[in-house]
Amino acid sequence: MRIAVAALLLVLATAVPSAALRTEVVASGLAAPVFATAPAGDPRLFVVELGGRVRVVDASGVRPTPFLDIADRVSTAGAGGLLGLAFDPDFAESGLVYAYYTSSLAPEIVLSRFSLGADPEVADAASEEVLYTIFNPSYGHNGGSIAFGPVDGFLYVMPGEGGYGVYDPDELAQDPLEPQGKVLRFDVGSGAGAPLRPASGNPYLGSPAGLDEIWAVGLRNPWRWSFDRATGDLWIADVGQAALEEVNLQPAGHPGGLNYGWDVMEGSACSPVDPSDAFDCTAPGPEVVLPVHEYGHADGDCSITGGYRYRGSIPEIQGLYLFGDYCSGRVASLAAPAWMATDHSAELGAPPGALVAFGEDGFGELYQVWITGEVRRIHSSAPDADGDVVPDAVDNCPGVANRSQSDADADGVGDACDVACDDGLDNDRDGDVDAADFGCASAADDSERAAELPCDDGVDGDGDGWIDHVADPGADPPGDPGCFSPVWSREDPECQDGADNDGAPGVDFDGGVSVWGFAVDVPDPDCRHPWRDREASTCGLGFELALLLPLLHVARGRRRQRRAGGARRRP
Repeated sequence: MRIAVAALLLVLATAVPSAALRTEVVASGLAAPVFATAPAGDPRLFVVELGGRVRVVDASGVRPTPFLDIADRVSTAGAGGLLGLAFDPDFAESGLVYAYYTSSLAPEIVLSRFSLGADPEVADAASEEVLYTIFNPSYGHNGGSIAFGPVDGFLYVMPGEGGYGVYDPDELAQDPLEPQGKVLRFDVGSGAGAPLRPASGNPYLGSPAGLDEIWAVGLRNPWRWSFDRATGDLWIADVGQAALEEVNLQPAGHPGGLNYGWDVMEGSACSPVDPSDAFDCTAPGPEVVLPVHEYGHADGDCSITGGYRYRGSIPEIQGLYLFGDYCSGRVASLAAPAWMATDHSAELGAPPGALVAFGEDGFGELYQVWITGEVRRIHSSAPDADGDVVPDAVDNCPGVANRSQSDADADGVGDACDVACDDGLDNDRDGDVDAADFGCASAADDSERAAELPCDDGVDGDGDGWIDHVADPGADPPGDPGCFSPVWSREDPECQDGADNDGAPGVDFDGGVSVWGFAVDVPDPDCRHPWRDREASTCGLGFELALLLPLLHVARGRRRQRRAGGARRRP
């Protein structure tokens, strides 16, 4: 597959006007943080520290107890350390998490699985299951990220080519019988103890020509890479040797077997030193992937830090791929289809050190991770009254923090503001008062309160045109306890709300109510009498006239009586 190069020998980005972005420090004082991630929908942020600990950041700050502590088995020699973390796609149920680190016990890279301990907020370091190891005595070019594919559910791992020398002297990246410099794809099975297997559909599966676990070849050091959480596309930022930093794109659903070029090529250019003979650089085949974007080493740039295609709440950067440079600290974005870069560095502020990673939280918001100890959240400069990082203009609940923007009943109002389920009414018309029925969409919910309560709410909860009412026990008629019946005389109080609940022509009237001392026993479907001021107002009479009409009616009757009496006495 050939992907056209969007820009050749460019500096990191060309500065053009863009939406105003800002950063906010969410954690500081960390010990060499190198990554940040979270399970989908989880409000916590998990920050990986190079020395072997995973810290938890929440609304209160950095928790004192690490989520995972394997510092006793992690080596930070060379480019080593605890480099990657991935939560099982079913983490909420399985409690499984995967770690990628260089070992202090042997010269190797380790992929392991851990389970939650007795404390569900902490992973048990003693539960480690070592799943896969790669011999790497140089401790260099290890790659870093691991992640589950959102489309196929397989675990992807991308070790670099080992860093044994310049331009991969052992040609490991192009050797299908070695794991270095590859995209590896695994099936982790289901649950703790499940064996790790090569994923079905891997191009070398069952073939002596290559390792079963290989999905793609030809990478140098894919330090940070990611999946587009919306589409499943794979974005790989590969660190260059001396000339070019590159961004590669593999569309979701591709059958694999791609070649990212190293070390036959560096970016879109032919390697000048000892290239592999795996293919002809001047005429690469369709399996060779050329970068969608690349840049050189001008203005302090030296090593790409891959990021994410943004899928959070900021409309202006929705769908842009954000990335940066480790050395310069610059941050830029790529926009389809040309994938030209826009520099956001001025908006995001001065770098506090080396930009080692980007992180994505459980809601798609992005973070900068700085090796000097800071984690900064990227957000919009647009108004955000509730401080949930969702601009008010697109927030479905602008008055209450609602980062997930969840809206269970799809009414456009976020659950945090949608009080339908807490109002004591039967909004979903299932015959029970809504309580823990979020979204009020369930037709039956045992957790709702007693069934007789909805008919005491003074409204037409079942939509039958009558105000719901429960009669006293033994009363006749018995009332409408489930609010299922379309007619009950005891539901007459709808005539006190000033609205046409029964669909008749006119505001409803409550026969039997006494107003200003006048007994009212006849329905008034045409709303000709202001027996209730709210009904009069609805009929267009106005509040003051509604109060005066009964008195005028009495005065008019007495005037007629006087006139009648005077006529009889006149000679």
